[in-house]
Amino acid sequence: MTSYQLGALVGRTLVVFFFFLLILGGISYLLQRRRRPFRQALLRWWVITLSACFSGVVVLLSVLSLLGTSLQQDASHVYPEEAVSGFTESCVASSTSQLGSAAAERLCTCAITEIQQVYTYGEFKQFSADLQRTGALSAGITDIFTRCARQ
Repeated sequence: MTSYQLGALVGRTLVVFFFFLLILGGISYLLQRRRRPFRQALLRWWVITLSACFSGVVVLLSVLSLLGTSLQQDASHVYPEEAVSGFTESCVASSTSQLGSAAAERLCTCAITEIQQVYTYGEFKQFSADLQRTGALSAGITDIFTRCARQ
C-alpha cells in the first residue's frame, strides 16, 4: 500500500466517522424532541460507538478492495507504466555502453514487450527481486533477451 493510498484511506475513514456521527446525533436530537442540546446528542456513547463501528467497516472494505486490486494486478499481463519505464530505463542504462543508445533502446523495448506477453506482473516482480538479490537473470528472461538481440 502506497503512502498516498494509506492517506486516502485514513482521510476517508475520518470523513465517514464524522459524517455518520452527525447523522446519528441529528437523529438522536430529533427523537428526543430537542430536550438536549445538539452537542450532547452528538456525544452520546452509543452515537460514537455506532459511528466508530461503521467507520471500521468502511476501513475493512477499503483494505479488502486494495488487496483485491493488488492481487488482480499481480495476475495480469498488463504492467503498470512505472514498472515498464523503470525496467526500460535500467536496461538501457546497463546496455548502452555495449550496444549504443539506439540498439539498447530497441533491445530493451522488445524485451519488456515479450516479458509482458509471457509473464504475469507478479512473476515479473518476483524475477526483478531475484535479479536485484542475486544479480543473475533466469533462463527464460535470458532467452527473451537473446531473441530480441537477434531481431
